[in-house]
Order: sequence, then structure tokens, then C-alpha cells
Amino acid sequence: GVYFTKNRLGGELDTKSLVEIVFLLIKRVKEIEKEEKIHFDYYLLLSGQDYLTKPICYINAQLKKSYPKPFIDCTPYDKSNWIYYKFNSIFGIRNFQSWVSEKFPKKGIRHLFRLFFRGVGIMAEKIVQFFHKTDYDYIKKKGVTLYGGSAWWILPDIVIDFIMQERVNNADWFKCLLNSYTPEETFFQTLSMRSPIKELIELNPIDWVAQNCKTWAYFSDIDKPFKGHPYIFTENEYNKLIKKDCWIARKFDITISSKIFDLLDKYMENAIKWSK
Repeated sequence: GVYFTKNRLGGELDTKSLVEIVFLLIKRVKEIEKEEKIHFDYYLLLSGQDYLTKPICYINAQLKKSYPKPFIDCTPYDKSNWIYYKFNSIFGIRNFQSWVSEKFPKKGIRHLFRLFFRGVGIMAEKIVQFFHKTDYDYIKKKGVTLYGGSAWWILPDIVIDFIMQERVNNADWFKCLLNSYTPEETFFQTLSMRSPIKELIELNPIDWVAQNCKTWAYFSDIDKPFKGHPYIFTENEYNKLIKKDCWIARKFDITISSKIFDLLDKYMENAIKWSK
């Protein structure tokens, strides 16, 4: 049951390439449906460092019971939240700010340089925005309401088909949406909330920063420094994983911890036995 796409694309974080890769995958799934004369009710997006934390039979049962409910982390755009930054920052200045954050840490005398250069960047961005329309200005003019959230989702066929059709019908603002900052965290949320079943999506409060999806990524811990990226799960997090209300988790790395896979496999095998 493993299939490959005929074409391959290189993916780069925070760019439209990640969304275009998903389009390739969806296209391949549609081909498989025709070839095998089958139909898929749900589409689940996974990364290469994801792993199941619940048995497939359990996930299938939950999806069958919930259909056509979309499982997607979805927060409305607001000037006070993180989505505002993604659509109102200028690409070149955004890269400059990232360079400043990496070059000057938040400590010692170098922190003063960090504050100075970030201030310069913010001022430059305000000046550029005065003369140059942002992605948000254009998208708003098209009557599109923006949403954002985790890049990992489970969407029903109704939403997927709608998105693929919208790609053809609204190529103009689609391009603008794809060229925004980190489109993989806004594109599918925005399109899902334009779909015929948008009322089935659970919306987060505008100040929500925690994940609200079935794939859990582990970003913060009282005993670990925040890195801005998910921690790698080890056997030490086993109890957290099985107690968490999620079906999938990320990230895992067999070179760092292989034991966690054995523990999860045994847990899921027992869970299948208990269900019988």
C-alpha cells in the first residue's frame, strides 16, 4: 500500500514548496483512486519524523465516526497575533530580522546590538509598507479572511476537493497566499475555512498559541531550553505520549532513541488486544 509520486520536489521550510509538494501528493492519491477503483474519505499529512501513538484501527474508527469533520489547527487572523506578522512583513526585511536574531543572542552587551538592529528593521519595514502593499492588503481586497495553525492536519475529501478546485478558480490570490511567509501554516487553514463544511472546524481563540490538532509536537518543557523546533522524543517521554490526546507525534529519530519505537509498538499492540 505504499505509492510514490512520479515527480519529485525539493522542500524548503517557510516557502511555497511545502504546499506544492502536498499538491503533488494529492494528485497522486487521485490517480490511485482511479487506478484501484477506491475512494479515500480522509487525507492525513505526515512528515518523515512522525510516528503513530494510537493503533490504526482506533484512528480509522474515530475518523469513520467523525466524518466529515476536518481536524485542523485553525486560529483567525488578528493584528494582535502571530498570523499578522506572516502577512504584513516584507520578505527582505524579514530575512534581515532572522539574521539579527541568530547573530545577536538575548544576553550581555550583544543584546543591545540585537535591540538596535531589530529597531532599524522595524522602522525600515514601516517605511516600505507605506509605499508598498503587503500580501495582506492584496488578499483582503479579494475578500479573503486569513487563518493559521499547525502544518499537520487530517482533512476530509470534501475539503480537499474544494481546495483543488479553488486552485483553478482563484489563481490570482492563490499565488499571493502561496508566496506569503510560512504558507504551510496558513494556506490549508484559510482554504478550509472557505469550504462548504467550514462550520465543522473548531476555531481557536485569536490569542491561541498551543497546537490543536491530532499530531503533537513537543516544543516546551520545564527542564529543557526552548529551541523553536520540536524536541526529539525519547523513552523518557513515553508516559507523556500515551497520555496525550493525540493520534500521531513528532519528532522521532532512531539514531537518538530507538527504544521509544519499541515501547510505542508494544503499547499499540496491547491496545489492539484490549479493543477485542
